[in-house]
Amino acid sequence: MAEAPAFEQRSAFFPAKDNLRLFRRSFVPPSPRAAIVVLHGYADHSGRYLEVMGHLARRGLSVHALDYRGHGQADGRRGHIDSFSQYLDDLGLFLGLVAAETKGLPCFVLATAMGHSLP
Repeated sequence: MAEAPAFEQRSAFFPAKDNLRLFRRSFVPPSPRAAIVVLHGYADHSGRYLEVMGHLARRGLSVHALDYRGHGQADGRRGHIDSFSQYLDDLGLFLGLVAAETKGLPCFVLATAMGHSLP
């Protein structure tokens, strides 16, 4: 019999400000000590970080990743945005969801090149 993972895996879609469907996934251990937000770069997706997410979750960290619009499982024309502010708006919504779920845990960002600073 396979051993149960030491964390719960969750995935869901959520609406952007313009109602485009964005995708997120989370690996949540029973009693996390901090939260990590994983942000992919251009032409990438959250699914490429599953191994890293599992590694961090097995060490007691709640890990959350976003597929930006036009990437991965999120809706939108592949790799297209009308304005970089759309990425920032999407990120702001996602960070708000993570903050609400992690209820005051320290939160850190693990990001690859997308060329932006956090709002």
